[in-house]
Amino acid sequence: MTIRPSLKPHRSRADAEPPRPALRQRIAHFFLSGLLLAASIGTTPVAWAAPGDLQATQVRVNARALFSGWVDDGRWTQIVAEVSHESGPGGEIVLTADPGQVAATVELAPGASKRVALLMQVGRATSANVSVWLPDSRVQIQSPIPLILQDTAGRSLAVIVAEGDVDLQGVDGLGGGQAAATALERPADLPEEPLAYASVDHLVLAGLGWEALRAGQREAILQWVGLGGHLLFTGGPSAARTLGQMPQALRPASVLSTRGVTELDALAALGGDGPPRGAATIAELVPEPDATVLLSLADGSPLAVQGRYGDGRVTVLAMDPFQAPLRGWGGLGGFWRSLARDFPLADTAWSSPTLGLDGLGPLLISAQGLRQPSLGWLLGSLALYILLAGPVNHRLLRRRRRLDLAWLTIPMLSLAATLVIYGLGRRLHGDDLRLDELSLVRAVPEAGVAHVTTIVSLFSPSSHSYELTAEHGAFRPAAGAGNGAIQVWQERQSRLTGLDIDQWSQRQVVLEAVIPWPQAALGHLTLSGSQVRADQPNPLGQRLEDAQLLVPAAARGWAMWAKAIRSAPPWTTRLSAARPCCIRPKQPRPTA
Repeated sequence: MTIRPSLKPHRSRADAEPPRPALRQRIAHFFLSGLLLAASIGTTPVAWAAPGDLQATQVRVNARALFSGWVDDGRWTQIVAEVSHESGPGGEIVLTADPGQVAATVELAPGASKRVALLMQVGRATSANVSVWLPDSRVQIQSPIPLILQDTAGRSLAVIVAEGDVDLQGVDGLGGGQAAATALERPADLPEEPLAYASVDHLVLAGLGWEALRAGQREAILQWVGLGGHLLFTGGPSAARTLGQMPQALRPASVLSTRGVTELDALAALGGDGPPRGAATIAELVPEPDATVLLSLADGSPLAVQGRYGDGRVTVLAMDPFQAPLRGWGGLGGFWRSLARDFPLADTAWSSPTLGLDGLGPLLISAQGLRQPSLGWLLGSLALYILLAGPVNHRLLRRRRRLDLAWLTIPMLSLAATLVIYGLGRRLHGDDLRLDELSLVRAVPEAGVAHVTTIVSLFSPSSHSYELTAEHGAFRPAAGAGNGAIQVWQERQSRLTGLDIDQWSQRQVVLEAVIPWPQAALGHLTLSGSQVRADQPNPLGQRLEDAQLLVPAAARGWAMWAKAIRSAPPWTTRLSAARPCCIRPKQPRPTA
């Protein structure tokens, strides 16, 4: 578990690049690709991946965006590509998704198929493209597969998860005053990365047991709920099975048994042309002590119970709104609205604006303490150079009657000035590669989860291309940072390549992650005289130097900026009662 993903910069090596094929081989690749594109018009995309012996491997690629392509501006979404081997020997292909500059390498054995998930962060994009490439020749071998993305435009997103088709009538009522965007997903397609749920506000498991999900899916959903999501379970005849394996901390109510009811007059107030008609099977719910009953029958039997889990909510229904008699009832919109009366939730990781260089970049730059020559010093140096190269040089040469040597003295003075400026740059910036990070950590200890946004700034003493590797989370190139050839490779660890930096320059990228956070890691404030003492445990035992503790009103978050990360015991800081951000950074020389 880490607060701040561990980043390891290193210079790109030329010998790490795959060798470029011979001219004949490249011509053969282009020729085969052209034949394939001509033959695949109007069909499912088919790609060619060429092994070293030039025998073609035929694969078929289908791709789609999860949640019907709905995504919030600046949030993450996931592209799922189904890659299947059609014929020929096994081979390797590269899938890329734009916008987002995301890539993944897929190796296929003969007759095999794989599902590849590409996590990408987008702005107000209305489309995305998935492309297939040959890794050895870097040749695009088919036309991009277009995908439709839909901007939620501030609306809530409700996702229904069911094994079969269900009627989504009224589900848009979860949006409250504004109709929610809705999508239907199969359980097998749910992501195992919590960031992929960043645009989702409500997740409804329709007749689906908790144990029916994979372990990675369950963990991702738990973290998503803890950071501010809303998880709903439908009831009805299968309620006992649905709630059977649910973690106790997540469960707002228990199921005693099921029974049939015919009187649903209590629902008439929700709208429609009267209460639902017909008999229904409901689960007898027993709310937990801290849970809230949102709906109930006339006899007091709970129909909907909601509880808190971290910053999020979990709602359990006694009935199944996708089955009779609620299915097709005119008051379903009001029914769903009554379950989301507290939404959208304020001040959660998912409701807060996406942070980037605009919000955190200035704080990182101010804390870095990079030394720069003053404007007066620069103007003085320029004036001195003009004086030496002009009047002084001319006067000395004229006194010696050797004005013909001006062609030699002026270049020598220019060279000397260049060496002086270069030496000053080395003295100010040195020869060390410098990595600075600013992390905003939003911890929810009661749910055992934290959301981390990290801005990584890399200062290079010379012109090089670098790679960054993160243990957790996913990179996204900072907006307006001149991304160039940057590519984010999604492997076991997120890897960013092609970060080109000029000499004595720096570039920034953004890393976002959801990580486990020990539930015992709770800090506290103590007033002692004129000082407020902040004791914040460090769950990882990593040493943080130049830490700043930000304590905004009514917010749960700490912004920590550190240089020279080393193993050390938990840290304790002091902050003044007069200022909200009072720990002034020291200026030790950092190590990369």
